[in-house]
Amino acid sequence: MNKIWEFLHENQEKIRYQQAEYFSPYYEVFQEAVKTEKNHSYKVSFNSFYRYEKVFESLFDLDIKEDRRELLFDCILHYLICQEFQLGITKNEYHIRNYWKNIEKGVYGEKVRDIFVNLPKEKKHFIARTLYQQSQVQSSVYLFARTVTGILDNCVVYRNKIQPTVILVYIQEKNISFQQKILTALEELFLPLNYTMRIFQEKHFGVIQAEQTMEIDQIEIF
Repeated sequence: MNKIWEFLHENQEKIRYQQAEYFSPYYEVFQEAVKTEKNHSYKVSFNSFYRYEKVFESLFDLDIKEDRRELLFDCILHYLICQEFQLGITKNEYHIRNYWKNIEKGVYGEKVRDIFVNLPKEKKHFIARTLYQQSQVQSSVYLFARTVTGILDNCVVYRNKIQPTVILVYIQEKNISFQQKILTALEELFLPLNYTMRIFQEKHFGVIQAEQTMEIDQIEIF
C-alpha cells in the first residue's frame, strides 16, 4: 500500500481520478486500479466510499450530468489527497518537499534541474534536505562537502589550507562526465560565490605523510 501512495504523491499532475465501479470495502486504492493512458498520464480508480462517502454522496445524484460529475470527482479528490499528504508529514518534511519541487521547477537554474531530475529518489531527497538545512544554519561549505560524499561514490573532499577558498574533490574513477555535472549542480546550490572547486579523477594528488597518495606514477602533481 505504501508504494501506491508514493506513486500518487509523485504523479499528482499526471493522474485523473474516477470512482471505482468494483472495489473492496477494505481499500481505497490498490496497484491494479492504476491504468496508463496513451499520453503518459494515469487513470486511477478510487473507492471514495471508504472514507469520503459524505463528501461525494451528492455527486452521485442522477440529476448531475456524468461528464460534470467525473470532472468534479477528479478535482475534489486531488484536493483531498493533497491535504492528506500535507497532514501526514512532519513540518521539516513539508519544507524538504517544497525545496524538491522548487528544484524541479527550475528555481535554482535549468542546469541544476536537468541533473536533479535524473537522480534516484533517495538522492533527490538528500539534496532537498540539505538545502533546507542550509537555510537554517548557513553553513554552505560544510554542507557542500557532506552532500558530495553522500551523493557520489568513491569520492573525497578536501579544503586547501594554503588557499581556503579552493575546494578539492577527488573521484576514484576514470570516466566521470556525469559525476562532473552533478558536482557542478552541487556547486551552484551550496558553494559561496567566492569559492572555487577543482576536480581530480582516477589519480590522487600527493598528500605529505599519507603514503597511499605518494606512489610513483599514481599521483597527480598539485
